Amino acid sequence: PRPAVIDTILECMDEGVLLVKDPSVLIDLYNGKFVKKCVIVDTNETWIDDRIWLNTLARTDFFISPPGISLPMCHNVIEAMAVGSIPITNYPEWFDPGLTHMENCIVFDDRDDLIDKLKCALEMNEHQINRMRRNVLSYYETHLKPDTFLHRIESSKDKKVTILMLTEKNVALNVS
Repeated sequence: PRPAVIDTILECMDEGVLLVKDPSVLIDLYNGKFVKKCVIVDTNETWIDDRIWLNTLARTDFFISPPGISLPMCHNVIEAMAVGSIPITNYPEWFDPGLTHMENCIVFDDRDDLIDKLKCALEMNEHQINRMRRNVLSYYETHLKPDTFLHRIESSKDKKVTILMLTEKNVALNVS
């Protein structure tokens, strides 16, 4: 789960993690200060404005994508892939077709594997990152881009297609 993933990173990555609580640190990062670290934004202390969210994601090489808070699959991974950020996830099989480790994502299984994969990502060279980024963008364009996604649904051989559409907002509205 998301809290366990974040706690593991904060506990185990030592100098390899930057916890952002101060909006000025986020501004420094956004204005070009490059850090080869796992950056975690503490959303209780600072928030990335929706107007710059995609531009912020586009500046990252990787996006840590554990399951969502309210829903199993978090929409942020699709947003990240739309701008070429490589997902680091523990649910590649939830995509259709599934994501492939070291081609269009990095897959982790458990706590120790998460730390190993994060360290691997931080050690990747530019060529490896660019290859994976191209694969992520290709996957997005082929399978997740809104018009191609809708075309896949509309051209389905099954005449009845059930789509479950939940958002945090409507999940919160339906709490008993």
